[in-house]
Amino acid sequence: MDQLFLNAIGFPVRSGALSRNRDESGVCYWCIEINCEESPQLDYRNWPDERDERELDWLASAEPFLYAQMLPLPVDSPDELVGTT
Repeated sequence: MDQLFLNAIGFPVRSGALSRNRDESGVCYWCIEINCEESPQLDYRNWPDERDERELDWLASAEPFLYAQMLPLPVDSPDELVGTT
């Protein structure tokens, strides 16, 4: 299963979509959408009562939804994005 990482916390990816539009100049604009499940690393239901609070505990039970619209990436295929930063 794919994971989305926020710092060192991994969230299983439930679904994702990548869509493309072109403007008049032929530049491709991409929209990326990622839906995640709760992180098993932050399963607060199994935390001991005496556990110290940690910096990213506020993400417990969160199911991140990320959406980026109109990213001007000059590629015609998502395969061209694999392995790039």
